[in-house]
Amino acid sequence: AAWTRVLERHPILRTAFVQLGASKPYQVVIDDLDLPWQELDWRDCDAEGQASRLRELLDEERRQGFNLEHPPLVRLTLARTRDAEYRLIWTTHHLLVDGWSWPLIFSELSALYADETAGLSPVCGYREYIDWLKSRDWTDDKRFWSDALANVLETTPIPVAPGEPAESRDQDAEIVRRLDASTTSALTLMARTHHVTLGTLLGAAWSLVLSHHSGRSDVVFGASFAGRPEGVAGIERMIGPCVNNLPIVVQVDEQARVSEWLRRLHAQIGELTSRQTTPLPEIHACSAVPSWMRLFDSLLVIQNYIVAAN
Repeated sequence: AAWTRVLERHPILRTAFVQLGASKPYQVVIDDLDLPWQELDWRDCDAEGQASRLRELLDEERRQGFNLEHPPLVRLTLARTRDAEYRLIWTTHHLLVDGWSWPLIFSELSALYADETAGLSPVCGYREYIDWLKSRDWTDDKRFWSDALANVLETTPIPVAPGEPAESRDQDAEIVRRLDASTTSALTLMARTHHVTLGTLLGAAWSLVLSHHSGRSDVVFGASFAGRPEGVAGIERMIGPCVNNLPIVVQVDEQARVSEWLRRLHAQIGELTSRQTTPLPEIHACSAVPSWMRLFDSLLVIQNYIVAAN
């Protein structure tokens, strides 16, 4: 019942995406629909068996995917692990939510489940954000991006190992690296010392890697932005994706002091925040990079969302 009320409050969670002929896809809101819900009982398994079932369930959820024309693009499974313990598995499509939305949804869910709705804020609908985007004048943004991309003539390639064919960049692979607590603390201290964020440090490190392997002093890579722009009342409580990938052009100045270079990059990234809603195709058109070529080959994504304890 709590999940149903969450969907009732936010039309974005009740949308389908349909293609009508050769036109652009439309996002259609469905007023009334059934929430896909299943309950499982795993109490006959030990912890290892439950973990195995969970992995199988998650793999199946990913394989199943969603049909964008048949909402809701949301599924829920409640698995009972002990008499008074459960696991809730929520599967949804990224077209409906971004990282900013997740804690907001669970905060509302908790309030609705506890029947503590008095403190819930009025909903800012995703349509209000879309209307704001459609009403914007992009002239100043296009001027900004034309200046920022003036010297970008081609994509900065992703590094490959010596002797490895360039085609290997298009092959699927996953490499996981986890930093221990001491390394993380050292990086955090370094960021604070230079008055920048960890995201800036990562962007600087990736810039050095791209510069070293490409032999270029000017490199470009993509960065994901998911903030809520000013201009729409209550947008900080809005459920829905505000994600955009923007190009960052970095001049790797080997003669500059590290602190100076980091602060310059930090200011540059901060300036992009006010330009984060410019559609990427419009940004691409402001550069000399051909339309059939990607503007950037690599994308840096920093996920750092604060979730309230309640």
